[in-house]
Amino acid sequence: MVRQVGANRDLMRRQRISAQALELWRAGDMSTFCIARELETDEREICHILEEAEGRATKFEEGRV
Repeated sequence: MVRQVGANRDLMRRQRISAQALELWRAGDMSTFCIARELETDEREICHILEEAEGRATKFEEGRV
């Protein structure tokens, strides 16, 4: 039970960071470094989030979703 609560907390944190990172990125005036600093996370995580979002967008545009 404790493990599940921790996993849910991690998932919620990741979803929150992903949403905020995408919003800041799409605004167009912040680098990945600045976004990571703003969200108090690692820049590699921000890059991974953006790459995942870009990959999904590309698949959708190509009709692969």
